[in-house]
Amino acid sequence: METRTNWTEATQDIHVAMFGVLSALKAGHNAWLEYRKNGDQQFPIKIVNPELNDKFNWTMLYGVPWDEKLAESHRYINAIEKDLTLHHVAKFGEPDAIATYQKTGEVTKGLLKGMGTCFPFKLDPKEQHWMFMWRPLDGIAYHVVDPSIENVFVVCWNDDKPDTRAILKRMAGFIDGYADSL
Repeated sequence: METRTNWTEATQDIHVAMFGVLSALKAGHNAWLEYRKNGDQQFPIKIVNPELNDKFNWTMLYGVPWDEKLAESHRYINAIEKDLTLHHVAKFGEPDAIATYQKTGEVTKGLLKGMGTCFPFKLDPKEQHWMFMWRPLDGIAYHVVDPSIENVFVVCWNDDKPDTRAILKRMAGFIDGYADSL
């Protein structure tokens, strides 16, 4: 039977993992604990992608007339997304002109063409009448596996008929082995 790892998120807390096994058992599934490399499961522990700390790794999602309430209540993923929304508009230009703007901030011919590649352009808030929401460029994920976390507890399960006694004994053996490693 196929082993699944999507019952719960990976965790570093063995207590949370044990409750996950009991939850799967209560739902009628065969479940057990494993200690795995973070990222070797369906729901690893993740962090906000560090690539999103560069404002030029974002592109326009949509624009709306300026809305102070929306600007204040929106749940931003990081400070860069908030800065983009509050202080930038989406513009379109030629890649070479955009590269110059990224490096120097200089506005050159081909930067504000109204067509081409989308990029964030800083405006004085007094001049901003539109508010733009942003998303990562294609190929850049919002979240990545946290590289600072090596191993995690994972609730594994399958559709085999659960044997409560065997599951609890297996979990007890796992916990005993984990306790010996402390």
